[in-house]
Amino acid sequence: MNNNDNNLQINDGFVYVTFFTVLSIFCIAILAILFTFVQIAKKTRASANTLTLKIKLQGARKAGDTVKAHIDFYNGPNKAFEKDDVVFTYQNDAFTADVPLESDFSFTNRYALFIKPFGHIGKLFCTAELFGDKCKIPGFIFLSSGSSADLTSQIFLNGDLDPANGKVDAQDMSLIMKDLGKTSTGDAKLKTDLNDDGIVNVVDYSMAFYSISNSAVDDPV
Repeated sequence: MNNNDNNLQINDGFVYVTFFTVLSIFCIAILAILFTFVQIAKKTRASANTLTLKIKLQGARKAGDTVKAHIDFYNGPNKAFEKDDVVFTYQNDAFTADVPLESDFSFTNRYALFIKPFGHIGKLFCTAELFGDKCKIPGFIFLSSGSSADLTSQIFLNGDLDPANGKVDAQDMSLIMKDLGKTSTGDAKLKTDLNDDGIVNVVDYSMAFYSISNSAVDDPV
């Protein structure tokens, strides 16, 4: 009888272990499926109501470099919408950013975009082909399902340092001269390091000098 009892206990234990093992595997599978659906839903929401912009900045850059930009949306003479601190990331020879458009954004209007990356001259676009003084009438149409605009035909010149005044001038050149030879430490990026290579040198000075030589100023809106 004792042997039979022991066998029953062993069998019961085996059944319990097997049951809970199968239950655990089943629960893990369900959680994995739910996680996949959540990720798909997030990606779907991210692609909707999003404007993907691609721009080109002056100077050589490396993959992963980032720059923040201010973007104004105009649907006529007045500003209709604006976004601060939009992060552009360098990849495939251009800076790209996804700009979320709030639910109250009007997708029935045509827009012009004024984009000013940090430390750069701002540019105005009515379309990818109409910019600067050619930009007279807003022409961009954005969709709630997601839109994109490739603006890499124009290069944003560098050197309008903080506090920005809409042009590259003697003050900007003086700041760069003062920082020559300095290097960035950790996450503390020097604003005079125009090409984000970690050091302020003749390359940064040359970029700003090119801008000031070409009387670089923000496009008028």
